[in-house]
Amino acid sequence: MGLLRAGTRTEAVADAGAGPDAASAPWYIRRRRWVEVAAFVLAAAALFAVYLRLSRTVPENSDQANILLVASDMLHGNVLLHGWYLTDVSFYTTELPQYALLEIFFGVHANTAHIAAAMTYTLVVVLAVLLARGGFTSRTAVIRMAIAAGILLAPQLGVGVTALILTVGHIGTAVPVLLILLFLDRAPQRWWVPVLTGLGLAWALVADPLILVLGVIPLLLVCGTAHRECRFAVK
Repeated sequence: MGLLRAGTRTEAVADAGAGPDAASAPWYIRRRRWVEVAAFVLAAAALFAVYLRLSRTVPENSDQANILLVASDMLHGNVLLHGWYLTDVSFYTTELPQYALLEIFFGVHANTAHIAAAMTYTLVVVLAVLLARGGFTSRTAVIRMAIAAGILLAPQLGVGVTALILTVGHIGTAVPVLLILLFLDRAPQRWWVPVLTGLGLAWALVADPLILVLGVIPLLLVCGTAHRECRFAVK
């Protein structure tokens, strides 16, 4: 949007050719972008394969069976899940639709739970790396992306794999939060941005009340602080 980020007085905000004139960028810049996208997609596919293999190293339990059955019931028409007793963390708008869609292709099998969990953690890693990149130029972006990837890349074997790449839990809540933050980072300054952000937070809040701590309160604090600083700057 043409604004410099804090602490980047000498850094360009975006890579060369980004913005309204991106279509007129030289062919080698456009080609480099496609190469970067292809490399990123291949890396994500490799991560998914590794995480799926890791997920299969730990046994399934009743939690996976329960969500597979609930998702199957949703897939077969019981969208409001009549007859089910759901907890305060139902994952109704996040993991449940994901499991239901995967069951279309893989059926109600234990392996479907492993596939879903590996997919979720892959999304968390990929979205975190993209968010870390921000609008910075190559060297700064690589450093920031490497830090984010280094933190998330390899969960602890055993208990760590069970918690992050098998059990349906709060790790899946990170996906909508990261998507919303990535949207705010890349979206233009338009009136519909806060509207879509609010709808996204409300959608995720139905699934997990932790969104209040992870998303709603931090955004309110940031927006309140920014608004206050703007008022002081105007005065």
